[in-house]
Amino acid sequence: MSVVLLSCIAGTRSAVALYDGAPRPREQVARLSGYVRFVDDAEVSKRGSVFELLPGCHLVGTPDSWGKFDSTGGGVVVPTGRVAFALPMRPAHDYSIELSTEHSGGPQGRAWIKAVERDSTGEVTNTFGPVQHAEDAERCLAEAPR
Repeated sequence: MSVVLLSCIAGTRSAVALYDGAPRPREQVARLSGYVRFVDDAEVSKRGSVFELLPGCHLVGTPDSWGKFDSTGGGVVVPTGRVAFALPMRPAHDYSIELSTEHSGGPQGRAWIKAVERDSTGEVTNTFGPVQHAEDAERCLAEAPR
């Protein structure tokens, strides 16, 4: 059995702008949602769950743990630690940080975290793994300046 934490494509939900100035049209911003706690080293999780950012590279960090519980008292907790993603965000695209779990019997299981990019039609156009080396983030920042 697999449980996936997916963000909704946030067409109808209001998004928190993480940029200065007047609100911009949807075609000029990228949207971020999902398992997110930090964006560019600022804690954002208490400000909302869907964010608008200007195009360019953004460093996204996750919370330290994820959990899901049901009405029967069962649940799962995954201690992920802070996982970082360097995302070269494009205008009119949605980005979600997604956590998937797989129960393998007893108290054990596996978990994966990835970032998914979707175009304006909802089609997946790219996936990103966590930053493995500082050079990964540096390359993203150099290639897609904010």
